[in-house]
Amino acid sequence: MRLSKSLQETSHRKFFFLMTSLLFIFILAAGCGSEEMKEDEFIVFTGQGVNNVSIGDLGSKAAGSLGSGYTELFNNFGDGDALFYMQYSNLGIQIAMKIGPENSDVESLRINRIKFFGSFSGMTEEGIRIGSTLTEVQAIYGIGDVDSFGSHSYDDIGIFFNYDQNDEVEDFTVYTP
Repeated sequence: MRLSKSLQETSHRKFFFLMTSLLFIFILAAGCGSEEMKEDEFIVFTGQGVNNVSIGDLGSKAAGSLGSGYTELFNNFGDGDALFYMQYSNLGIQIAMKIGPENSDVESLRINRIKFFGSFSGMTEEGIRIGSTLTEVQAIYGIGDVDSFGSHSYDDIGIFFNYDQNDEVEDFTVYTP
């Protein structure tokens, strides 16, 4: 049984419309256009930063990339200057800014170093993360310089690690070498 030509054209149009609609729904479901990073997508680059947030960038770039859900912290030196931080507790990221006047807008200051702690789910490009062992860190980076607090620093590449009582990474910080 043959279908009439107009019935065939109608069927083709319906099929095309259905396929186009499914493609559009798939693209929306995939989250195209999402600007903020997801927690499990963080890669830390020693001496540089995390993903597209780098040491030396303005705080506004961090806010644009990580979102506006940070807490602003600062240490006042009593001389009119302060050290500012953008703390993303939900991501386990603390961004220390360069010293600025007490009334500075944190997003107008430059990033000095970035600390990763607590719930941070990312890792260094070499695979070290919160909970990695001292042995794993030393297998990748070597022994490093150990200070009186037990921190292991690698100044030549711009990273240091703090360990808990089980010799597991408790937090780590990247900075300019």
